[in-house]
Amino acid sequence: MIGKRVQNLKKMTISKQIFLALVLVTVAVTLSLGVVLYQVSRRTIEDDYRQAHADSLQVASNILAINLQSDVDEERNLLTNSTFTAAFSGGGAGTSFPASSNQTLTKQLNRVLFSRSEIRDILAVNTEGNILFTSQNDYNQKYVIPYYDGTQDLLSMDWIADCDAAKGKEIFYSGNVLFDDGKNDVFSVAKKLISIRNRAPLGYVVFNIRTSSLAAAFASRSGSYGTSDYCILDDSGSIVYAAEEPSADALAEIQDKLSGQMPEKEGNYVVAGFTNPLTQWNIVHVIARRELAGRSRVIGLAAFLTASALILASVWISSLISRHITAPLGRLEQTMKEVAGGKYEVREVFDDSEVGRIGNRFKDLVNNNIELESRLLRARIQERESQLLLLQTQINPHYLYNTLDTLYFMAVIRGEDQIADFVQALSENFKLSLNQGDELIPVSDELRRIRAYMKIQNYRFENRYTLVIRVPEEMNGEYLLTFLLQPLVENSVYHGLEPKPGPGTIWIAGSRENGILTFTVDDDGIGIQDAKALDAGYGVRNIRERIRLFYGESYGIAFSARKEGGTRAVITIPVLTKEQVEKTLRQNPDTPGGQAVPDGQRIPDKQNMPNAGHGMKTVE
Repeated sequence: MIGKRVQNLKKMTISKQIFLALVLVTVAVTLSLGVVLYQVSRRTIEDDYRQAHADSLQVASNILAINLQSDVDEERNLLTNSTFTAAFSGGGAGTSFPASSNQTLTKQLNRVLFSRSEIRDILAVNTEGNILFTSQNDYNQKYVIPYYDGTQDLLSMDWIADCDAAKGKEIFYSGNVLFDDGKNDVFSVAKKLISIRNRAPLGYVVFNIRTSSLAAAFASRSGSYGTSDYCILDDSGSIVYAAEEPSADALAEIQDKLSGQMPEKEGNYVVAGFTNPLTQWNIVHVIARRELAGRSRVIGLAAFLTASALILASVWISSLISRHITAPLGRLEQTMKEVAGGKYEVREVFDDSEVGRIGNRFKDLVNNNIELESRLLRARIQERESQLLLLQTQINPHYLYNTLDTLYFMAVIRGEDQIADFVQALSENFKLSLNQGDELIPVSDELRRIRAYMKIQNYRFENRYTLVIRVPEEMNGEYLLTFLLQPLVENSVYHGLEPKPGPGTIWIAGSRENGILTFTVDDDGIGIQDAKALDAGYGVRNIRERIRLFYGESYGIAFSARKEGGTRAVITIPVLTKEQVEKTLRQNPDTPGGQAVPDGQRIPDKQNMPNAGHGMKTVE
């Protein structure tokens, strides 16, 4: 029966399912709210109240620590006071210090006593039993007479043993460890004094501090509740400070909850506590649970009335919500159908709801796929064009070399040395341009190609140009993409030097630093007119695109005008590792035209030919 109803529910539309679910949830919440709301609201108020006061107690603890730390520092400063330690360690027979030492120590301790108004008494005793006591209230001197006359052994008291066990760490007591004056208005801070030079024990010191000074930690923490109060308890549960001392049953419950004997959610009081890290005292806030319960009853009644009203409005609201939720789903379904039907661009606008965000992601996915397909198509076209161009430049290199070889020897036989030198430069340029079909070329070969190219240009322009190459020899073995530098030299000739009357110079410089190769090509031509026009050229655009595709977006080429006149081009590329070079050179071992030309078919270098060369000026 239940299974059949579940099946019928699954057959309902999403809109009806949402509508039915909202109505059922609203009714269920309303029916259960009257049973649990009172307890939940009461516990929530208690937890919130406890948490709020836990933060307040931490602030109070910080204030308390700051105030007491100053007193602790005064005790510690005695050890760095050479005047005090010298007089303190130089005791005599009996329980009193010698007169000179007594005067010095009294002066030092009175300085502390009267600079800190919260310190009422100070007692210091060295390891030999010499005692010095000073107080803001001279009446208290009578309480330490038993120590001075020897009727009571000060060094055998319990707090002395505690200080020995603490090994120099300060100990906080909830009361006066020196004497009982019946007032219970101070607490003691005791410390064993150990020399900072040789770690030898010097004696002991006790500060009696007024408990009224602890009230500063709670100065602005009075609540609006009648039973709300703050107090400080030591680790044994004794009261150190309380503005109004809690009742016996309240104190007993606080002690039980701090010790873990009573769960926090039980009892007649709500207790929040925080342990001060300096004193290890518990700073506590307590309030009667019945006082907090009054507010929870008001909240429960208001919530019950509100939930009852929700039942009346649930049908109408559920209908609106279900339609609002399912509307974007309908639009998303329609969009998916259009894409499946062949619509490749999505223009539908979705809202910021969860369904709307799904729709926007679907929209971005479809549109991004279109863009990626377009980019991939363009990349493939560019790759095919580059391959076609490379194949065109590598057609039948043996035929080309044989032809140039024949021209070279004909010129030599006929004594046409300039023609032979020209043909040799042309052959060298072609040989290095083809580069056996490899994508990478050593720096030394790229520079040889540039020299051959400039020799040809000087034949054309009657030795007008000078080539200056300043590339360190250690860079000759580095590899770079072929045809990176030579097109820049060609640009300098055609667009810079050729339109300029008279001679011209091209400088090529290289450097290697931090794994980066930098090449600079300068000329003293007519100068750059429009940087955008340079980028529009096929050669520069080709260089920029090849650098981006092979080396990455971080590298490239930049143009600028030289102050002396002319144009500067700077190429930055990374140094290729041996593995990168070998991997690239192995990618196209059978590229047409990539086979090495047999030595017998290469034009030999001329040695000591008469009138060899055309006098091109090259400076290395």
